[in-house]
Amino acid sequence: MFCGNNEFGIIYVRIKKGLKKDFLWNLIAEGISAGQSALILVFISACMSINDAGIFSIGYAISTIACVIGAYGVRNYQVTDVNNRYRFKSYLVARLLTIFTSLVLVCIYLGILLLRSSYTIPKAVAVILICIWKLDSIFEDVVYGMYQQRGYLALGARTYAIRLMSSTALFCILTVTGLDLISILMIVCIFSYIATLVSFKLTYPYVKGAVDTTGTNDIRNDNSRSFNGDGAYSVLTGVRQILIQCLPLAISGALGNYIGNAPKYSIDWFMDDSAQAIFGYILMPSFVILILSNSVYRPILPSLSELYNKGDGKAFGRKLSRQLLVVGAMALVILAGGFLIGIPVLSILYSTDLSPYKTEFMLLLLGGIGYALATFASAILTVMRRQNTIAICYGVCAIVCFLSSKSLITLAGFTGAVIQYDICNLFLAVMLFAVIAYSIKTKDTE
Repeated sequence: MFCGNNEFGIIYVRIKKGLKKDFLWNLIAEGISAGQSALILVFISACMSINDAGIFSIGYAISTIACVIGAYGVRNYQVTDVNNRYRFKSYLVARLLTIFTSLVLVCIYLGILLLRSSYTIPKAVAVILICIWKLDSIFEDVVYGMYQQRGYLALGARTYAIRLMSSTALFCILTVTGLDLISILMIVCIFSYIATLVSFKLTYPYVKGAVDTTGTNDIRNDNSRSFNGDGAYSVLTGVRQILIQCLPLAISGALGNYIGNAPKYSIDWFMDDSAQAIFGYILMPSFVILILSNSVYRPILPSLSELYNKGDGKAFGRKLSRQLLVVGAMALVILAGGFLIGIPVLSILYSTDLSPYKTEFMLLLLGGIGYALATFASAILTVMRRQNTIAICYGVCAIVCFLSSKSLITLAGFTGAVIQYDICNLFLAVMLFAVIAYSIKTKDTE
């Protein structure tokens, strides 16, 4: 399999030897990233106002979709470019373009909200600073994608985890100093980008010559030859090809992120910052379901793919059903735990009496189950190579979310936003699993 491609063989051996280390550090980095918002909200709630907590919550939601646009779905595409068809500089330039585009879109969105007096200038500044801070991770991502491509995933994940942990810790420490939110964000942004550049300086020498000794993929030594016999595109041609090839992935990612955060946007448009903060508090445990679900189904994706490719629809369906039972059992345990201790624990964490919101909290947990199932279904459809179908389902659901936002908020207020979260995620999960069932049935009759 690796004959004639000795460089890729070297990468393969290194990845196999360091697989446990790669998994561990990747898990740590993802865990820190997933818990960042919740931890910061704990400190803001204890040391600052509930309005500050609401501004941070919606700012973080907007920054998340900005990051999806900035990432453009390129990471997986990049790390599987084992033949170096596109130079690293092409990936880097493409990433800088998508990051710049995401910031422009955020500024346009905030400008509209300022014109309609929905935002104050300080709130808009805070939101844009949160986006700038979070986009640092997207800038890192393209470099650490190159690290992973060369067999150094653990090094990239470890460096990312340390940078993210230190900037998060700095933010939390600054909340107790009495500084306002904008000042804290400015300090954290400066620190974060300096730390990123320093980390690149320290780690890149270990990666520089790992694969290509000719300098084709070197950040500083990249020529601009046109596509020819060496199998590589020029930088600008590569940028254009990367943006074209990854467009469907970018669209699906952006729609999925919008669906997951649609209630926050509805609250932002039609309610106040205190409602936004409360929603952020009681939503946080819903993501635990997604994290646990991902940890259960991701290891079995290769075996599911093998069964599907063999055309064994019945075995595929049985394995899928068993996995759904496992996810369902986990969901029931989380629902029971949430009912018994969820609200008291969250009230202590966020220094806010959340007892009036127990019903909404349980509904959000139910919506979280829908979100986890939709993510699971998307992974299964990817195994089936139905990516276009995924995008269509996400598109339909995004339209439902958008059209239902005002009516649900007008009808039921805060609870309406919670209902919107449930409807969007459960509807998406049902659509995706309907496609899976139809695909399995069709496969059996072929």
